[in-house]
Amino acid sequence: MNKKSIKKTLKKESILCLLIAFIAWGCATTATNQKDQMVQNLYKTINAQTKIIKRHPTDLKAYIIRSKTYSKLGKYEEAAADITKAIEINPRDPELYFIRALIYIELNKSKKAISDYTKYLDFRIDNPEIYYNRGNAYLELEQYKEAIADYDIAIYMNPRYYGAYVNRGIANDELKDHFKAILDYSKAIEIDPGKIAAYSNRGYSYYERGRYGNAIEDYSKAIELEPEDAELYLNRANTYYKKGMKKEALADFNKVIVLDKENVDAYYYKAFLFTDILIEYKIEDALNAFMTYAKADDPRMETVKRKLKEFKK
Repeated sequence: MNKKSIKKTLKKESILCLLIAFIAWGCATTATNQKDQMVQNLYKTINAQTKIIKRHPTDLKAYIIRSKTYSKLGKYEEAAADITKAIEINPRDPELYFIRALIYIELNKSKKAISDYTKYLDFRIDNPEIYYNRGNAYLELEQYKEAIADYDIAIYMNPRYYGAYVNRGIANDELKDHFKAILDYSKAIEIDPGKIAAYSNRGYSYYERGRYGNAIEDYSKAIELEPEDAELYLNRANTYYKKGMKKEALADFNKVIVLDKENVDAYYYKAFLFTDILIEYKIEDALNAFMTYAKADDPRMETVKRKLKEFKK
């Protein structure tokens, strides 16, 4: 099994929650009946602000309130349109560009978000959150050097910025500079040892550098913090296997299946990596489970079909 067998899904720290920065909704759960009432109230607010706008088409506050309300409802196109109108009315308010950038992120329009973060910086350059969020937008676009440049500034302004270290580590990993990534994740762990992202990601970086023992330690720590995360067990299983610890690897693959019965990676690895220690019917069971849950276009499908035919001979 080569290095690519590890599942490369590095855990990012999110942008500022739009709902914290702008709408204060949805970051916590709400009872269904309460939410229904809140939704009704939101539509009433939209109707009220629409009436104000019809009477006063340049009422800045009405556009902002209606945009905020649309965002609460997940209607981000409408929210963006209202904030755009607010910007037309008052183009020198940097916070409006910040709000629209956050909405664009919700719409997966990272390029437009970057443009708005940059416009914000025409007015103010002292906010590390703007550089961090713009760095995240660059990260989404796979513009890793630009992302790192923004994270550098955010960290300079706030040397204990956990998210900036984690996401700069991801950018470094993507550029194959795993040594720098490890340094970033280590600093993030120093800042907040209670979050899993830095441990999980550092485990990946150690794996890529062939330091399997260190990778196992980090995945194990991440599992302590999040014991129901199947992906962590999957990556630790692959690392155990790479280190020659097949029994431990098999145990972790089995744990993945317990946590996520449709995890085709676990079935595939179980069927093909442990032919020397598993009895035939368990291998066949794993192959059949893969066939049940895998997508039709999975590139491993034909390999699995051929293996199943061998059992039927």
